[in-house]
Amino acid sequence: KMHVPLDEHLHTDECNKIIKELQRCHDQMSLFRQFFGACNQLDFEMRKCTKKERLAARDANKEDALDRQKKMADTAKKYKGKDWRDILKEKEEELKKEAGI
Repeated sequence: KMHVPLDEHLHTDECNKIIKELQRCHDQMSLFRQFFGACNQLDFEMRKCTKKERLAARDANKEDALDRQKKMADTAKKYKGKDWRDILKEKEEELKKEAGI
């Protein structure tokens, strides 16, 4: 299985350090030595680090989604039983009052 893109701007400093070490290992070791696991430990560390980043991003996105859902539910409760036309009229009236018309 291939790993995620290893571009620097996509990862934390911690992961970038491991990625650079892995790339250096690949440059310095022959393909024969790589085949027998010369760089495997760095590869495992890189995958562990990128997984940690991905899980942190997932958790942050989940929190944001829950906040948005709560806000939408609160808004829906506020307008329960009203048609969109009624809501639009109320908004227009509020704007007229604010503008002093």
